[in-house]
Amino acid sequence: MDLNQVTISASDLYRAVQFYECLGLRMIVDSRPRYVRMIMPCGNATLSIHHRDHVTDDDRAPILYFESESLDHLVHNLQLSGVSFDQYPVDQRWGWREAHLKDPDGNRLILYYAAENRKNPPWRISAHAFAMHPYLRDWIFLPEKSKYTFGPKPSAATYCLKPIQDGIHATLNWTIDSQDSFAEYVMVPDGKQHKIDATRSIRCYFENGGIVSEQYKNNRMIARTIRNVILGGLLSVVLEHYPGNEESNTNIQIYRPLM
Repeated sequence: MDLNQVTISASDLYRAVQFYECLGLRMIVDSRPRYVRMIMPCGNATLSIHHRDHVTDDDRAPILYFESESLDHLVHNLQLSGVSFDQYPVDQRWGWREAHLKDPDGNRLILYYAAENRKNPPWRISAHAFAMHPYLRDWIFLPEKSKYTFGPKPSAATYCLKPIQDGIHATLNWTIDSQDSFAEYVMVPDGKQHKIDATRSIRCYFENGGIVSEQYKNNRMIARTIRNVILGGLLSVVLEHYPGNEESNTNIQIYRPLM
C-alpha cells in the first residue's frame, strides 16, 4: 500500500488554494467552489480539498487514502482478520475503486485503487492552465528583499496577473520618490513575437516552470523578464536589460501574494 492521498475540508477553497500553493503544492483539478485536488512539489502524494459551508470538528479530521493495486484481495484478507468496513470496494464515477472503514478511534480511512485517474483524470486542468495558474493573482512588492543594479528601486508596487483568452494580462503600479506610475501589457506564451507597435514586439514562453518574456526593438532584444514562483509562494521577477553593448543589467524583484 502507498499513503498518497489526503482529503481535508475548507470553508473557502480560494483561500485554501492560495495557502497550499505557498507551501509549494500545484493544482491539477479545479472544480471550485466545490472541490480541488493538488499535487506535492515532489513525490507521489496528492491533497484533495472539499468545500464545507461550516467546517465542523468532524470535518477537520483528514481522510487518509491508502492505494493498493490488489485492493479487493487486501479487503478480503482484512475481513478474515476481523476488520469491519463501512463500504466494500465500489467503482466510483470519478474512476476510483474505493472501500471505506474507520480505525479503532473513528478516524476515516479509504482503501482504493485509482492508477492514472488519481493524478491524471480526464478532467485534469490543461498543461497551459497548470503552468499559468500559480502566477495568476495580485502580488505586492517587497523592496527589502529585492535587489537593483540599475534604476531607482520602487518604495511600493503591485503586480496583477490575470488570464485573458490564451494569454496573461499584466498590470503594474509602482511608486518612486512619491511619484506613482502605471503600465499594462498582454503576454501570449506561445513562443512567437507579437507586435506592440511599428518597432517593438514581445515574445513570451514557458521555461522550467517559469514565464519568460522578451522585448524587441527593431528585431533586437532589449530586455528579458523571467518570472518564477519560488519557495514560500513568493514571486521572483528577474529583469535583464540590454542597453546595446555586450553587457546587461539585472534587477531582481520579489513579490508576495495578496492573501
